[in-house]
Amino acid sequence: MPREDDRYRNAMYNGHPPACTCVDCTRRRLAGNARRKSVERSLFSWIIIGAVVLVIIMFVLWWGSRA
Repeated sequence: MPREDDRYRNAMYNGHPPACTCVDCTRRRLAGNARRKSVERSLFSWIIIGAVVLVIIMFVLWWGSRA
């Protein structure tokens, strides 16, 4: 009967320890980091775009209420 940490390691890391430095694990880890950075970058971009659109809408509403 495998121990609980062995079962977790097999399920999460394909039998490798979390700090494994083999070529496959390193490539997988680097690919995950690149994906995560692009998601963070796109989320930041959408927040900035949303803020700009909100400011433009508020400006248009303010300008329309002056007339």
